[in-house]
Amino acid sequence: MSQRVIRLAVWLALGGLALARAPGGDAHAATQGPEGYGPQETIVLQFPLLRPGDWFALSDRPEPDALVPRRIAASEVPVRHAVVPGQVYYLVTGRASQSPDQLTALPFYVPVPAQPLAAPVVVPISPGAPQFPTHFWRNALGPALTEEEFRRALQTAARLNPPRPAPPEPDRSSPPVANTPAPPPPSQPLPAPTPATSPPPPPPGPDLQAEIQSLRGDLDRLRVGLWFALIGFALGTVSVIFIAAWWFSVWVPHRKALARFEGDLERRLAGQSSAISDLNRQVQAMRQQLQAPSAVRKPGFPPSGDLPE
Repeated sequence: MSQRVIRLAVWLALGGLALARAPGGDAHAATQGPEGYGPQETIVLQFPLLRPGDWFALSDRPEPDALVPRRIAASEVPVRHAVVPGQVYYLVTGRASQSPDQLTALPFYVPVPAQPLAAPVVVPISPGAPQFPTHFWRNALGPALTEEEFRRALQTAARLNPPRPAPPEPDRSSPPVANTPAPPPPSQPLPAPTPATSPPPPPPGPDLQAEIQSLRGDLDRLRVGLWFALIGFALGTVSVIFIAAWWFSVWVPHRKALARFEGDLERRLAGQSSAISDLNRQVQAMRQQLQAPSAVRKPGFPPSGDLPE
């Protein structure tokens, strides 16, 4: 019985040692933060310098099938991506004018913060940047970044982005023979200069903050003026429509009816004037007949000039 217990204890010890030396054990330990940051916890990276149409890809695997760049849609701006702290990721960015063949993957290490983060981590990287800005983690995480994690990020960047060797200098120990052209130096491609990591931008000063506040005030006033202009345009449009409707539905029919009434009145007045003229002619004719001298007068009939009025 004691031998079985001893064998069981030896097997359990060997199994624990094998698990401790497993490849996934270091990654799991790296993701454990000082405050119990679990391996499934994530932080959000935000890329404010990427615009719609730029290329973007982010993955924890450097294989080509995992780093297939895609165009950024307008609804995705600002671009955000969740990552697991304590792991190495590969970022591919590029401008819209670049072809996918010209893009390169930038490896970087995500430090494990000492405390949970309430806001996304802003990554100030431009499209097509030749190197990932590792030093920005100090300002991005602040007191949540430990020196050990920052040193690990620098070591990972130096290991994944080793400096390129300088070209060998030509051998100048033996001068060339007189009247003999010196052989041309071997043509070697010039190494691309390693861009120096730029220091983090300083915080905006009081003058810049005052200018930003002034610009915001001007923008607010411009918005208010735009609203007043839109309201005035709407009122003017309604007034023009009302005047046009009143002109064609009230004023024009009124003028037509008044013209018809004046025409009828003129025709009636003309008819009455002609009737009065006929009556005057008849009266004149009757007077002429009565005033004409008669050849035969009845006895006792007064002369025509003595007719009573």
